[in-house]
Amino acid sequence: MLICSDVTDPLEPRDSIVSLVDVLVQSVSFRVWDSEAEQRSKCDVVILPDVRGFSTFGFARARDVIARGEAAARAALPRSRPRWRSGASPGGPGPARAGGRA
Repeated sequence: MLICSDVTDPLEPRDSIVSLVDVLVQSVSFRVWDSEAEQRSKCDVVILPDVRGFSTFGFARARDVIARGEAAARAALPRSRPRWRSGASPGGPGPARAGGRA
């Protein structure tokens, strides 16, 4: 059983990209999401905590982001337990998604 937590920043909506910096950040984020798709497909359970509003170096808010991660992990439990009992492995019916992002 492989449980993964994806804390990659979500892609921004098109209408929020208004400057050259926004375009560059979105371009990098798009490439990261694209490259991680294969990695996520190998997970039995993917936990997606809502990390919007947190910066990579926002250590002062660590407790807040940890709390979001814990909440997303708890939300994944009802969907994950049947997979644990069945001994599901990667390549099975797909990862159980949990968290505040789509």
